[in-house]
Amino acid sequence: MPRLAPEVSVGLVLVVLGLGAAISLLAALRAQRRAGQLPFYALRRRASSRVNRYLYAAGAFFLTSVFVTLFGRQILGQTAATIAPPIFPTGNRLVPTSVTTNPVVETRLPEAAATLTFSATPTDTSPPTLTSGSPTRLPEAITFTPSATPTETGTPQLPVALVTPILSPTITPPAEAVVGPLSITPLFDYPARRASDYFDPSGKTLFAVFEYNNFAPGMQWSAVWYRDAAPIFIETLAWDGETGGWGFSELAYEQWPLGVYEVRIFAGDRWLRSKIFYIVEVLPTDTPPP
Repeated sequence: MPRLAPEVSVGLVLVVLGLGAAISLLAALRAQRRAGQLPFYALRRRASSRVNRYLYAAGAFFLTSVFVTLFGRQILGQTAATIAPPIFPTGNRLVPTSVTTNPVVETRLPEAAATLTFSATPTDTSPPTLTSGSPTRLPEAITFTPSATPTETGTPQLPVALVTPILSPTITPPAEAVVGPLSITPLFDYPARRASDYFDPSGKTLFAVFEYNNFAPGMQWSAVWYRDAAPIFIETLAWDGETGGWGFSELAYEQWPLGVYEVRIFAGDRWLRSKIFYIVEVLPTDTPPP
């Protein structure tokens, strides 16, 4: 098999490293522009962390290219000299010295021993435990029977007894505060490209994203997640975003229990908007997989 000269190999490595650095810098610029367009601090902070990761990657590519430029030819030259077989004269021609290798011994395991058996379902079925503070994941019942829809009627009420109020001075939420329709999606983006009403129980993070307007910085707001009309997760925070834009609440499970779920958004204790979705074993045929 022909071998490349050290100079050619170094040039190819530098081209690859240069492409990696350029791609990382372009991704950092794109992420920086997107961060500047996000409506509030929590989103900008996440986007800024992505910018930093891209810049670190570009710096790593650059430093590696400097190292290859300074020492690549010497290293490749020494490697080529090491792996080339020595030759000695024999009669009127040059032949490589013979190399004695140990015979390779193969051991074939019995087929029964080589076969591994995996459990089809996870064995950890314990419910999430109660956590203090905000947000709060509430304990679930070990068994449940999903109903077609949550049974609560009338205007949804904030479960005040389960909410940990914010510690900052209370700012009365404006009466004009509104929230648009919620979308449930496994992707952190808006508009939600893969929103759905049905999801399989596989482990994932689901985001409830929404548009909002007339919010007051510092006011208390809550997102309450229900399963079969029972609250399972509550986050209550001081609003740290702009007066208008889009926001989100998120919940993650390693294995989502089957059932009927609902997300409710409150400004103070006033209900603004709800969204129902379903965790099912088999997705409807007309529902794209999340």
